[in-house]
Amino acid sequence: MKLTIIIFGILLLISSCKKETNYGYWIGIHNRTTKEIQVKVFPKSELIKGDQYKISSYNDYSDMVFTIAPNETENLYQSAKLDYEPELLLKEIFDSIAIEIKLDSTVVIKFRPESVENYSRNMYAKNSIWHFILKEGSERTSLSSIPFEIQDYQFEIKEDEIR
Repeated sequence: MKLTIIIFGILLLISSCKKETNYGYWIGIHNRTTKEIQVKVFPKSELIKGDQYKISSYNDYSDMVFTIAPNETENLYQSAKLDYEPELLLKEIFDSIAIEIKLDSTVVIKFRPESVENYSRNMYAKNSIWHFILKEGSERTSLSSIPFEIQDYQFEIKEDEIR
């Protein structure tokens, strides 16, 4: 009986321990058009490994050219640091970003820190508009779960803003 009480007490103590929350800061592109878009990123040279780039501060890599279906989102970068504005993190990671979309003809949108082509807003600009989503939940492990909180910023590509 005493052994059962001790085991129950230990299990209660373990389960009541405060679990540290994992925090993340993500930036991405949300395709709000009715067409598929192709994205080509031009990261800083130190982040490139072959034809992939470092997509996170956790040393994960991803392709530098990818497609986003209509109404889908693709992450550009994931950071463990939380003290960013999305356009500042974008400048730190990428020299430029090009998006190709086939409308009546093929349009190539080019975003650079100092300019934008064929789009009404520059995602690098201080006054750019990023859609914010706070994602909260928990990640299951074999014995428990780890809570997480992700600050997810998405730059929306809309057909009515394409020039």
